[in-house]
Amino acid sequence: MIRFDAGPTIGLGHATRALALADELERRTGWRPIVVARREALLEPLLRRAGVERVVPREAGYALRDVLAVAEPGAVVISDTYDLDAKAMNGIAEAGLRHLVVDDFATLARWPCDVVVNPNAGTEALDYPGAKVVLRGPRYALLRREVIAAAEDASGDRVGVLVCLGGGAWPPPATALLSALADLAETTEVRVTTEQPLQAPLVAVPPDSLPRELARSAVGVLSGGVIKYEAAACGLASVLVAVVDHQETISAAFARYGSATYAGRLGQIDPAAVVVEVARLLRDVPALDAMAAAGRSIVDGKGAQRAVARLLTAAS
Repeated sequence: MIRFDAGPTIGLGHATRALALADELERRTGWRPIVVARREALLEPLLRRAGVERVVPREAGYALRDVLAVAEPGAVVISDTYDLDAKAMNGIAEAGLRHLVVDDFATLARWPCDVVVNPNAGTEALDYPGAKVVLRGPRYALLRREVIAAAEDASGDRVGVLVCLGGGAWPPPATALLSALADLAETTEVRVTTEQPLQAPLVAVPPDSLPRELARSAVGVLSGGVIKYEAAACGLASVLVAVVDHQETISAAFARYGSATYAGRLGQIDPAAVVVEVARLLRDVPALDAMAAAGRSIVDGKGAQRAVARLLTAAS
C-alpha cells in the first residue's frame, strides 16, 4: 500500500520517492503495489507509466480508513505525505501492518513505525522517537528506476543547460530567471522541462524526458526538491534554487557536499548572477568533473535498496 500526494504546489517528489520503494519491494518480494492517491492531472501520466493499481481515497487528510480497507494482513504501508498524523500512525500500527514512512520535517511527537527515511542533507539532529529504524541523509535518496537507468548510461559527452524548477507549477519569479537564461541560450542550448511554449532561443523539452536530460546536460539549474538527488546520481553539476521555504536549508546543506552550488530563494536571487554562475561552470571543465564525481559519491542510486532491506529486517 502506497499513500502519497502530488499536485501543482508540491510536485511529484513524494510520488517518485514512494514508487521507488514500491519498485524495490516488488523486485524483492513479487508484491504488486496499490497506490492510494487523489486524482491530479500532474500525477496521471506517472501512474500510467508505472502501471500500478490505484485507489482514490474518499476521506480527507491521510484517509486511514481507505488505506486499511484495501490492506491485506501483513501488508506493507509506505507513507510519503504531509497528511500523515498521529491518528494514522497509530491506526496502521494497531492494524499490525508494517509501515515505512518517508519524511522531511520530524513534526510528530511519536513515530510508531518500522522505518523512517529522511533522505535530506543536514537532518542528523532530527529525532524520530518510537521508530524502530531511522535512516537519514542522501545515502538513502529514493530514486525512480528511470533515473537509475539514465545514471548508468550517462556518458562523458554532455551539452547544454537543463532548467527544471520542479514537477508542479513554477511560481511567477521563474519568468525572470528564464528571461536571464535566454541570453545564455544565444551561445549554449538551454533546455527547459515544460509543456508550455517558450520564446526562442530557449528549448522546451517534455517533463517525462527529465531522466535523459539529467544524463546528457552539462549544467543544471534545478529546484531544491528531489531532483537534486537525481542530478547528483547522474553526475550533473547543478545550481540549486529554492522554490519553496523548506528547500532553502536543505539545498544549502546539500551544496556543501560539493556536487552543486546554492543560488538562493527564487524571487530573492539575482537572475543575472545565476547566469554568471552557470557560464562559469560551463567554462571550468575540471570543476564540472569534480562536481560530477562528488554527486555520484553522495547518491549512488541504492537508497531504496538500503531502505527496503532495513524494512524487511526490522519487520521480521
